Amino acid sequence: MANYNGGAGLNQQVLNNISKDIYDSVYPTFFKGQVEINNFNIKSVSWDITQAPVFDLNPSQRALAFLKEAVKKEVHDSTLVNQLESFIDESVITFELSVPKFEVTIETGDGDTSPPVDGSIDVYLQADIDADDKLVASIIKGEVNIQGEPTLVWILNHVVLPVVQDQLNKILLKGVPLPALEFGGVKLSTPAAALENETLLVFAALSSQGTTVPPAPGSAWPQDKFFALSDDVLIETVAAKALESTQKSGSASTKIAILKLEAKYSVGVKNPIVELNTGNKLTVGVDAFGSGSVKVKADFGFWKPSVTLGLGITASPKVNGEVSVDSANNVKVKFVSVDDFKVKLDIANVPDWLDKFISEIISFLTKPIAQLIGKLLTGISFTVYKIPEFEIDENGIKVDILVSDIGISTMTDSGNKKLLTVTGDVEVKKD
Repeated sequence: MANYNGGAGLNQQVLNNISKDIYDSVYPTFFKGQVEINNFNIKSVSWDITQAPVFDLNPSQRALAFLKEAVKKEVHDSTLVNQLESFIDESVITFELSVPKFEVTIETGDGDTSPPVDGSIDVYLQADIDADDKLVASIIKGEVNIQGEPTLVWILNHVVLPVVQDQLNKILLKGVPLPALEFGGVKLSTPAAALENETLLVFAALSSQGTTVPPAPGSAWPQDKFFALSDDVLIETVAAKALESTQKSGSASTKIAILKLEAKYSVGVKNPIVELNTGNKLTVGVDAFGSGSVKVKADFGFWKPSVTLGLGITASPKVNGEVSVDSANNVKVKFVSVDDFKVKLDIANVPDWLDKFISEIISFLTKPIAQLIGKLLTGISFTVYKIPEFEIDENGIKVDILVSDIGISTMTDSGNKKLLTVTGDVEVKKD
């Protein structure tokens, strides 16, 4: 059964757009190089990736086969091998990256230069969660596909390919991870990755909810956009932290018959319950609470007593909220209006002579206290999370990967969980 409260994802088209934009930004400083050989009558091999690498976000049977092959080399217990192979089939997420045009030129030991030879590279990848809780692509194995002498093919696969893969790691694979999920400072369980319909996803559950389990296949995830997801429970948890220090004080005074009243009180809110509506709208139910004192002076003519009453305040208002994204790409919730609600006041320390006035005292105080709660609520806003930005900084080349043209909506996943969905276009900018 699925267990997650937030997530993020992007599909194959977005990933390949990023790949092309990164390639166009850094080529030929990167994706091109030379490797000294000085053996086999080969002085050096120059290599040139002349077309942007392309991701294939479909499960890679070839990658799984390489992993199983590695298991068999290291493990000699057949029962354990079978268990590990089953785990690989069920749990390991693989996909591929191809370098469709890989041009090789050879300088011989005699100083001659060969005509360029065209080939390609297949790179087999595994989706991993790193130590920083980011989803990253790790290279399982690469293969150079090229026609040539066996010695050249061996050199390309064993000497040149590691150099190419190092650049792919630093420049491309570093630039397209899905970020660690950080929602309003709340603690999350270790994220879990998923691959569905050419879409790479990462999910996380609140630590209080247990181990992260992605939803079953069948969700209509946003297409051709970066997207981030959050459910009502996650927003409630972030809201609860934001409301902890939220408080407002007020006072009121009046005369009722022979009484003079001076009341002072403060109110706060807690226990938010979020309901996601449509678009960027949501409703939040909260428990308002507070306390205070009411100083009462009476004038009976022959007797002028005074007393300080205790005041307890409770209410359960519903707030209408809106989700927006500010200029710093913070996804924020703002409480914009409050529906009509009732305030319950509990008066303590009431002497007998004041009993018949209590209903009037409560009637007077209810309105200003309700107004104070309303003012407190409509001033509240908090950040749920920040839309991530990536940066590649390698050998003096800086490239920023940004999310823009942001939209906000709601969707339901394959298990009918309702999700607040923030989508955006991904831009690559060279500094």
